[in-house]
Amino acid sequence: MSSTTDLISDGTSLLDLVEILEDREFSFVLSHRKIAGYVHYSDLNHHLLKLTFYVILEALERQVLSSIRRNDDREYLSKNLDPSRFAQITKQYQRDGDAARSLFNYLNISDILQLAVKAGTIRIDNDIIKAMKETRDGAAHASENIVPDYEAVNRLAKVKRECLRILGAA
Repeated sequence: MSSTTDLISDGTSLLDLVEILEDREFSFVLSHRKIAGYVHYSDLNHHLLKLTFYVILEALERQVLSSIRRNDDREYLSKNLDPSRFAQITKQYQRDGDAARSLFNYLNISDILQLAVKAGTIRIDNDIIKAMKETRDGAAHASENIVPDYEAVNRLAKVKRECLRILGAA
């Protein structure tokens, strides 16, 4: 016999499911007072949840980028990025010509978050920045999983909480 903590409603949101599965590997789904099935942590790799995280991380990236964007791209980024990373994006920018219009377009989410931390516009740990980048990369590619194993559920829950915290602070 399962306890009520092993049961979730069939109306549970995808985002809530992340934190529910943080405490257990699976839960039974209750529908009309009957167990209608179960949900497993591997279900967090479903394309709708991946899309949800992709959109949340894109919103975070856009918001944070607007808090650090400067008119003097080259000077600002050369002073605030690791020299090898600055050289890498400068090379990509030069290769593409003015197609991207700005060096900022070559930054990844990790670059943007680190710049914002350095500028003091957000507070976030490097471990979470790394987890956000991994989640974004996994969500962007159909063949990758954002939750390859049960330990990754905790990381995904932290990413969710930090994204919503930062987005809610705006």
